[in-house]
Amino acid sequence: MYTRPYTLFGLALLLCAGCQHIPRQPLDMPAHLESWQARDIAIAPIAELAAALRAEAGNRAPDAFDVADGLTLAEAQAVALWHNPGLQVARAEALAVCARAQHAGLIPDPALSLSGGRKREDGADGFFEEAAGVSRSWVSAAGLSLTIPLSGRPAAQRAWRWAEYDAAALEVAVAEWTLLQELREAWIAWSAQARRAEVLDAHLKVLTAFSAKAQRLAEAGELAPGSGRLFLVDEGRTQALLDEAAHLSQARKLRLLSLAGLRPDAPVELAPALTPDSAPREQDDGAAGIAEDHPRIIRLKADYEAAEQQLQVAIRAQYPDLQLGPDFTKEKDETVIALGLGVPLPVWNRNRGGIAEAVAQRAVARARVMAAYEELTGELAQHRAAWAGASAKRTRLETEVAPLADRQIAESQALLEAGESDRSLFYAVLAQSLTIKLELVDAVAQEQIARTQLDALRTPHTLAVPINRENDDALEN
Repeated sequence: MYTRPYTLFGLALLLCAGCQHIPRQPLDMPAHLESWQARDIAIAPIAELAAALRAEAGNRAPDAFDVADGLTLAEAQAVALWHNPGLQVARAEALAVCARAQHAGLIPDPALSLSGGRKREDGADGFFEEAAGVSRSWVSAAGLSLTIPLSGRPAAQRAWRWAEYDAAALEVAVAEWTLLQELREAWIAWSAQARRAEVLDAHLKVLTAFSAKAQRLAEAGELAPGSGRLFLVDEGRTQALLDEAAHLSQARKLRLLSLAGLRPDAPVELAPALTPDSAPREQDDGAAGIAEDHPRIIRLKADYEAAEQQLQVAIRAQYPDLQLGPDFTKEKDETVIALGLGVPLPVWNRNRGGIAEAVAQRAVARARVMAAYEELTGELAQHRAAWAGASAKRTRLETEVAPLADRQIAESQALLEAGESDRSLFYAVLAQSLTIKLELVDAVAQEQIARTQLDALRTPHTLAVPINRENDDALEN
């Protein structure tokens, strides 16, 4: 009887030996900061991403990936897909869902039960006291319970969890698609700000030249002091606008670096991209809607499939699983071995609440798919109208208004040099020309943003960075 505690202790050690032991992994922010500072963008995976993006855009003759001469928009998109912190989180979340799917539907562990006690003999005066002529005996029992999944619930759970993983992976594709569009719009806004600075700088040079000349004429008495100060005041105002444009340009550049996953002081130059385009890459049919392979639609369809699988799990839960296990009983020299069976009876519960909730969740998933399709179709029409308006404005300013303003400046300047024109009139013409040029920059930017929004809605995007279920390299860089 003294060997029983040691036997139980040995059995416990044997069972614990199969348990996992995961060491702690404390956060090391200094090490991460050092890794971030040493982050390289001229690596093969990023170059491959850039080539894939160019192929997706229909560019059959891509340029070589070279960041030494400045980071272009196409190259920055590849860098962002690899290093953006938000995408790193999305991929980590997908891997967490994958880990859950890989271990879904496992059969429950066997349950071991042990019991022992002293047998009470009939006719004895007491239970704990020895009665004359009455023998007390010890009874020990052991049982092992196994679950046999007759309902098919484990297979249904695995299908459900893998459907959830498919949806999580598609969520990463949606995050990539959203990031690329955000980066394009931010790049255009930064490029427009840089272009505005160039326009203001050119205008300031003209003002500076005429302001100096006006001051000399005013000092010589050939020009009213008020007229001379017009150029001086506008010169200071333009310099203030130029200073503001420089700071806004720097702020927008820092945002671009953040979207690309680079530190604010990263030693990289960015190449502006602001050129008017003739038309977006879309079908000519104005009634064409959103394709069903749009990333958001595919993602929500995956959610609907996961809801379908969850409903199957709920349906399977109403069917019973068989509980099977041998029972061992020993009393003195008598040993009894029996086989126990247990089957829950689906009479009252039948998992009706779980099934009703799963049906409702499936209806929600269906509504989200249809709502997203309608919303995206509406967005497509809005972006098409915005592009048409911006394109019309840019075309008129570029082909009609800007040339007239340039000719007016040239004629006024010639008359001014000949002393046959009012300097106040030339000042007004010069201010009007600046307004037109700045409006033209804004119109080009609005047109290009609307074009990228149309292209994003009409061009499907697949998962750019594959998620490795064992070890995602993108999470380590």
